[in-house]
Amino acid sequence: MIIVRNIYPDISKQGLGNRLFQYCWSRYLAEAKGYKLVSNHILGFPETYKDIDGLIACYNIVCTKENTQIFDIPSLLSHNGGILVAGSPQRYEHFISNKHNIKKWLYIEEEYKYDIPDTEDIVLNVRLGDYVNLGWDIGMEYYLDILKKETYKNAIIVTDEPDSTKLKPLIDFGCVIKRNYGLNKYLADFVFVKNADKVILSNSTFSWWAGFLGEGEVYFPCFKFPWKNPIETFKSVNIEEIDLRVYDESRYHFIY
Repeated sequence: MIIVRNIYPDISKQGLGNRLFQYCWSRYLAEAKGYKLVSNHILGFPETYKDIDGLIACYNIVCTKENTQIFDIPSLLSHNGGILVAGSPQRYEHFISNKHNIKKWLYIEEEYKYDIPDTEDIVLNVRLGDYVNLGWDIGMEYYLDILKKETYKNAIIVTDEPDSTKLKPLIDFGCVIKRNYGLNKYLADFVFVKNADKVILSNSTFSWWAGFLGEGEVYFPCFKFPWKNPIETFKSVNIEEIDLRVYDESRYHFIY
């Protein structure tokens, strides 16, 4: 049995990206071992509403590490007993071999009901909120430098803080803010970013998943926490570091 320890109790916006990483990691382990998967619902993603059937092993339970990118995968796959999954690993190498299944698992409930951008628009996902207090937010020049080189009809901002004064340089440049409301505001934001033909991502896991599950052209930041990495060769990256560069899809442009 694979049991997922819920890292965030809120089933709406809080920790959506991290919870998606945790679910996909857990499901990979469950299906590889033929184990039953017991996890918490993630609002808007129907595959997470149901347990995955399989063998039940409630003995000799081992807990995966938190806040690390290093996992002894052969040991986990050969473990005789249950597995409690903690944390949310964030290295693309852990998911690349299963990416086509992941995109099937994470289909969105009634996605057709949400707004999507026009094909000639470019979407900017700007993460502020707690990132500002932590010093993790990206400067607006990152977005402006890309916009100056791109062609588009409308530049649309999707953000967790639509009234922030930090957005002024983008608004002065002609960007407009997309405001979604209601219980599913954050899912509506997610769908809008996911369906952009061109999207400039922020350095959040929410943003990463919206870009990854979509099919558009993606600008991906690699110079700010949690993807601070001056080394541009993928094989040279320290295995302890977060590294979510999708290096096998030509639609990604990495900004260092």
